[in-house]
Formats: sequence, structure tokens, C-alpha cells
Amino acid sequence: MVRYAGDFLILCKPSRGAGLQTRLQRWLEARKLTFNEEKTRLVDTRKAGIEFLGFSVAWRQGLKSNRWYPHGELSAKSQAKLCDKVRGGLEVRTRNQAAVVVVRKVNQITRGWVGASHYGHSTRVFGRQQTFARNRLRRWLGRKYSRTHGLFELFTDERWAGQYKLWCWLLRAAWTR
Repeated sequence: MVRYAGDFLILCKPSRGAGLQTRLQRWLEARKLTFNEEKTRLVDTRKAGIEFLGFSVAWRQGLKSNRWYPHGELSAKSQAKLCDKVRGGLEVRTRNQAAVVVVRKVNQITRGWVGASHYGHSTRVFGRQQTFARNRLRRWLGRKYSRTHGLFELFTDERWAGQYKLWCWLLRAAWTR
């Protein structure tokens, strides 16, 4: 069972879903609570994935073990929201600010996002989002300093960590678990 405030998700074997729903309904009624009938549904995640509180949950087969498991990662909508926030921090209007200040703002955006979403299988998603943010920053700095070529050679990952103090998500996300 995964829960957050008044929302929850129960993962169980396919044949037990209806029985668990009935038991849960009786338990809630005894406490004078009710289901939201519009949101309540039984889904076989082996056939169709679901989205729950910004996460996508689907039934997948493990690469190494070949065992099936419920795979939860950030939904595409959540990822798009982060991209929009990073884009907003790297607009034309911010080119007159010092690069370290802008990187600090991007760090604030990404730290909040990673802190709220490091659950589930997030490493691959974090890698893609970190690459997006770094490339976006490279283009922003290239435009700020009127550079059109050699952005990857000039703005290396080591320079991001050293000079600009860009926060590395993947290491921090692994440490917070």
C-alpha cells in the first residue's frame, strides 16, 4: 500500500483486488469515511500502467533476474514540469545575471524536485533530467558569452561542479535513500 494524505494505492495479486476493495470499504465506513467513487478503480497493471501522485506504475520484467515487479518512476508530466521550471530559470532575461547566481537558482529548483521525487526507480529519470539541465545551461552560457562552438569542451562536467557549483543529483539521490 502506498499512501499520501487522502490518496492511496494498493498493489496486490490480480484475484485479490475486489476482495480487498470490499474489506477496505467496510473499514472506511466504520470510521465514517467513504471512497471517492469517481477515482476508485481496479486496474491490472500487467496490462495497463497507472499514474499516481506524479509517478507512473507499471508491471515490468527485471533485466537481470527476469522476475516481474511493479516499476514506479516519475511520470512524463512530472518530468515536463521540471523541464519547464529549468527553462524558466534560464530565460533571456537572466543573461544579465552572474552565471553562479543562475546556477544557484537552478540548483534550488532541482534540489526541491529531487527531494520530493527520489522514490521508486528514479536513477534513469534523474540521469536524463540532469543531462537536460546541463545542456540547457551550456546553451544559456553560450548565448550569454556569444559562443556558438565548443560548448561541451568549454563547459565540461568538471567545470560545472568546480567553478559553477552545479549540484550532482545522482549522487545526492543515492545518499538520501
